[in-house]
Amino acid sequence: MQLTIEFPEAYGPIGDGVSFQARVDGASLACIVTGGALERIDPENWIDDPIAQFERNKERLHDIAKSLIEGGHVDGRTVMINSGHVTQASR
Repeated sequence: MQLTIEFPEAYGPIGDGVSFQARVDGASLACIVTGGALERIDPENWIDDPIAQFERNKERLHDIAKSLIEGGHVDGRTVMINSGHVTQASR
């Protein structure tokens, strides 16, 4: 069964990372990108601003979140994107 996954524009800082929302078949899901994942996603252009890093790489992070959701890597109503997920997606 194909999931309908959308990403509303709501996002904000959480610790050294960023939290954003996904809507999966109409249900809300929290997605958290760790600070390590933000550093790894675009290390050549890293500045110490998690929100700016998220905004510059939002499409790639949404793709990683979608892949994790489709793969069933959801803990409760939360998906965590860490540096390992970014590395794996870059291959």
